[in-house]
Amino acid sequence: MKFISAVGGSTLVVDTTLEDLWALVLERLQLLLSRPTFETWIKTATVEQLDDTSLTIRTPHPFARNWIQKYYIKTIADVVHEVVGRPIEIHI
Repeated sequence: MKFISAVGGSTLVVDTTLEDLWALVLERLQLLLSRPTFETWIKTATVEQLDDTSLTIRTPHPFARNWIQKYYIKTIADVVHEVVGRPIEIHI
């Protein structure tokens, strides 16, 4: 997959796997969120699918899904937008 990544004011075209993309998103989220928040809610999520307009992630249980949707979906969407260079809708 090719992504346009706007990092530090620079734009790069990056050829990467979905798993590599998610790893980059997780790295950035880890810097933004507290360690307990990241470890409890975000680190346990996995990436399932990316298309032109949406990213689907899976959580280990419905409570985590609801918690992420309520408190962290915008943060995740913002980071994914930064990484891929365009707005992406997040589905959980």
